[in-house]
Amino acid sequence: MRAAILLVVLIGCEFALCSCGDSATSSSRKSSTPTGAASAADAQYAGAFRQEYMKVVSTLNAVSAACDHTLTTATLPACGKRVAALRAAIDNLSAYIQQRTPPANAATQVHTAAHALASMQATFGMLAKRIENGNAKAVNAMAGNGKPLTDSIVSFVDAAIPSLDAVLPGQPFPPPAG
Repeated sequence: MRAAILLVVLIGCEFALCSCGDSATSSSRKSSTPTGAASAADAQYAGAFRQEYMKVVSTLNAVSAACDHTLTTATLPACGKRVAALRAAIDNLSAYIQQRTPPANAATQVHTAAHALASMQATFGMLAKRIENGNAKAVNAMAGNGKPLTDSIVSFVDAAIPSLDAVLPGQPFPPPAG
C-alpha cells in the first residue's frame, strides 16, 4: 500500500514537472525520473524480500511450536520436519539476497542480514544433526538465553531486521511469535 501511494505521488510530481515548460523544471525532471524509478525498484525489492522473510517467520513459528522445551525423543521427528522447512525458507531468503541487488541505501543492512541468516542456517544445521541423532537433551540444550539457537534468532530478528525496516519501503517486518 505504501509503495502504491509513493508511486502515485511520484507520478503526480512528474506530471506537474512536465506541465511546466521552463529549463529549470526540465533539469529537475531529469533528476527526479531516476529517483522515481529507483523508488519503484526499491519497493519491488522490499516486497519480494518481505515475501521470503515471511516464509522464514512462519516456519520459525512452526519450529517453536514443534520443538518447545518439552521436546522428547518421541517428538523429535515432528521437530525435525519443522526444522527442515525452516532451513529451506532460510535458503530461499539467502538466495534472494545473493541474487538481487538491494537498494543502494540498504546494501549494508542487507549484508548484515545475510550474515545473520548464514549464522542461523549453521545453527539450525547443528540442531538438525542433533535431531537426526535422536538426542532430545542436546536439542533442548541449544535453546535459551545465551544459547546458540536463541542467539542466532535474536541476531537476525532483533538486530538485522529492524535496520532493514529503517531503510526499505513498505510495512515493517513483523517479528516471529514468542
